[in-house]
Amino acid sequence: MYRLSLTILLITILLVPLGFAQITEEEFFKIEQSIVVAATKNVQTVSEAPATVYTYDDKQLKIWGMTELGDLLRYVPGVDIYDPEFFLFGGQRGFIGAFDTTIVLLDGLEMNNNIAGESFISHNYPLFFIKRVEVIQGPASALYGANAVGGIINLVTYNENEISGLKAGVEFGSYNTIVPSVLLGGSIGNFKYKIFGRVLLTDGPNFYDKVKEYYIYAPQVQNTNRRPDYTMWDYDDTGYDRYLYAKLSYGPFYLGAIYNYQIDGRGIQDVQWIYTGDLDGRDQRIAFLGFEDYLIPSKLNLKVEGRFYQDYLWGNHTQVPEIYSVDSNGNATTNIVTNISRADIELWRGFYSNLKSPGSRKYQF
Repeated sequence: MYRLSLTILLITILLVPLGFAQITEEEFFKIEQSIVVAATKNVQTVSEAPATVYTYDDKQLKIWGMTELGDLLRYVPGVDIYDPEFFLFGGQRGFIGAFDTTIVLLDGLEMNNNIAGESFISHNYPLFFIKRVEVIQGPASALYGANAVGGIINLVTYNENEISGLKAGVEFGSYNTIVPSVLLGGSIGNFKYKIFGRVLLTDGPNFYDKVKEYYIYAPQVQNTNRRPDYTMWDYDDTGYDRYLYAKLSYGPFYLGAIYNYQIDGRGIQDVQWIYTGDLDGRDQRIAFLGFEDYLIPSKLNLKVEGRFYQDYLWGNHTQVPEIYSVDSNGNATTNIVTNISRADIELWRGFYSNLKSPGSRKYQF
């Protein structure tokens, strides 16, 4: 086996110069390259872009078996990832956090949360309807604002002319995960449309037995009420995500909407919160309309677009130990909180937001 492998390797090495002789250097290094838009907001090749850019097309993503943005980012140079089975942690060029120094774009629309300014990369960036992913490393704040100091991730979807008919798929995974996806596109008269929908259901990692082993907890948790009471609260690390993208165009005019609803458990981050029935949620709604046309083909492009964002973000967990001190009927057992019900806890408890929050709105033009 080793001798055969060595022989094949030697033959390959000997044949390489012959291969170079048959193609130009430009062809070999693919200077024709993928088109990139996000680096300067203009259409150009990767070699022309004044930044470090990595592009990945749909064929590569399919060959590699990648279904979500997080799958791809693990292999992009200069991007650091820590995946706690929750929102991804990491960043670009050494900026580590919840990708709050990276702006994620979907067809040019900013997807970062209005409240925290973070990208919250989770199951909310499916690659099923993505034609190309552009990752721009380094500061881009001059074009995109302060949150782009680390870089830009731009997701480009298939346009209406590239979709004809119905495409559907179903993914299955660990933790009883199931993910059906549907992509529909076509034309009705002079109108063109594309619709993408996706649902993700998962039980998430199960550490139920580990919660009883208090010795694995940090010292400040072992002997305090921050320690979860698994006899009172249900274990819950489930995930439920809904995603919808729709766009309708008529000549150079278009309008569309994006709806992204996420409910995620804490994964392996802050495990104690899982055993108090705590979940994190995000509800993002975007509406857009505009006009885009090439006044001079391949030279001068005119684009005018208006956008409306409505964003809800909540984490129904708390860092106040006494909030856990309720009996199985939801009645308070301490003097800190009186006459509190389980419904009150579900609606009001929160470290950074809660279900009663009116959310945040943003308008762009």
